[in-house]
Amino acid sequence: MKYTDEQFDYIKRTKITENVFLNACPGSGKTETIAQRVANEIESWANFPSGIAVLSFTKSAAKEIEHRIKEKIKGQSTYPHFIGTFDSFILKNIVNPLAKDISKYEGDNGDYSFKVVNYNSQLFYLTEYPHGYQKISGHQVEIDNRTGRFKFHLPNQDANRALNAMVLEQWRKDDIYRAKKKCRDAGFLTHKDIEYLAESALTTRTITQDYAKKLATRFQLIIVDECQDLSFEQLSILKAMMLTGTKLHFVGDLNQAIYEFRDVDPNDIINFRTDNGFREIQLTKNFRSCQKIVNIATNIMKSGSIEADFTSTKQSCFVLQYQDSPSEVISQFNELTKQYSNRVLVARGHQTLNQLSVVDSRPEKPAEFLLSSILNFDKTSYISINQSLIDFSEYIKNKVKLETKSNDYNCPQIIESELEWRLFLYNSIQYLLSNGLKLETSSWTDWCKKLNAVIINLHEQEFVLTEIYEALKKSNLKIQSPSRKASNCISNYHRKNHALDIKLRKSTIHGVKGETHEATMLISNPTRSGTGTHWSHWIKDKTSEAARFAYVASSRPKYILVWCVKNLKPKEKIELESLGFEVLSC
Repeated sequence: MKYTDEQFDYIKRTKITENVFLNACPGSGKTETIAQRVANEIESWANFPSGIAVLSFTKSAAKEIEHRIKEKIKGQSTYPHFIGTFDSFILKNIVNPLAKDISKYEGDNGDYSFKVVNYNSQLFYLTEYPHGYQKISGHQVEIDNRTGRFKFHLPNQDANRALNAMVLEQWRKDDIYRAKKKCRDAGFLTHKDIEYLAESALTTRTITQDYAKKLATRFQLIIVDECQDLSFEQLSILKAMMLTGTKLHFVGDLNQAIYEFRDVDPNDIINFRTDNGFREIQLTKNFRSCQKIVNIATNIMKSGSIEADFTSTKQSCFVLQYQDSPSEVISQFNELTKQYSNRVLVARGHQTLNQLSVVDSRPEKPAEFLLSSILNFDKTSYISINQSLIDFSEYIKNKVKLETKSNDYNCPQIIESELEWRLFLYNSIQYLLSNGLKLETSSWTDWCKKLNAVIINLHEQEFVLTEIYEALKKSNLKIQSPSRKASNCISNYHRKNHALDIKLRKSTIHGVKGETHEATMLISNPTRSGTGTHWSHWIKDKTSEAARFAYVASSRPKYILVWCVKNLKPKEKIELESLGFEVLSC
């Protein structure tokens, strides 16, 4: 494989005796670069039993790095090197070897390995006293190394909020510490407990004070992939090892730090690098996305110039607008990207994604039911026909005001045959459609005007049942546009979106981090409430986590990037166009 000069600089010119920061933009081939660098070291390694540790934060990422390394060394053993997750590294190399020194855990048949549990595990190593009206198991509380505060992880979120807001008296702290010690001495730890014990063992415990030196001898170099995901506790562990001789290579992109909820602050990493004299190497060529998409991402962060591997003469960055629900534009996104198979809908959280799992809200007013019955009508779909009949019957029921039977189609009591009633509903919809009322690009005002000119003659049609002729004739069948909706496009209002049947993958931004797509649609919430969920949050402050969320999502696609937003005002449209988007009308 041919490497760029920047990649080659890291692969060949860096030393394992220096601290290095490989600042890698999205799609820069950093995994391949790491793999080649480590493969070179393995093939020429002469420092047994010392080795290199290559750490990532997910099993999948670690396996990918290991796979690429093994491909390059062609069957050669990776021992004495370690390739795996950060959690597995500190558990295997720090916490478990020191288990007897840092706890009273008696082990299991000579095995002193701790069992890793999560906050939802059914363990009952309880506090002596109630906290927030209940006793708490030791594994349900974590200790923040930065502040020394407790953070609670009970099943009840209200209880968590209340306890996390409390200033705990010393007796409460002591009680919780005892519960955590009981849990630890029984051999159970959460991932946060593992980090806490590892840092404590390397820095504060006299009984293990020499262990950091031994560990530094064992691992002369630690390479951390996705270094922007390092927490305060993890940096503290690495600091302890570095002070006793281990060198560090950080690989990542601080603009992709999106784990504030895990106490990850990119400023901590910046300060760590500065304080410890890291040499910086930049990877500034993006092999993933076309130049127009790359420009959008860099404009969000107001970062330096990134060169894409290819350019496209076609527009590839769009803004799609919705009126009420993001589901309204799925069919439009499908049309824009139909030549691609790897297409993903992305949002800040599951709450936004859930809006794509349901049909738009049920109509409430006669005009809305009437519109829905027409826009949704599809002769080829029984489900569609059935829903249209139901909606049209709701409109008639409201306008004609006859006593109805208890059935789905609001059949009037005076009509014996429900089949004849359904035929009337069906033919009525057909009559309206034949007069050109499926005008999806029309405004409410224009549509109502045309509809009213046709609907007043409904009673004169030959398919009208004798039983309801007079009632129809006397009723005011005309409609008005819903309040404050007169100028809105009717295609975006209370339409049951059959495009939801289109098979598109949905994921959170956290879920797509590290992925490559052919086309990506990033979905904005309709309101500005919430943290980092509205497009205005993404472009307001380049130093915010919201901007980093947008940067991560917007740097996933190769060919087409779409932002899905609620209808824009003229000034807002200009803002998004200035980023490099083409704003499409509804």
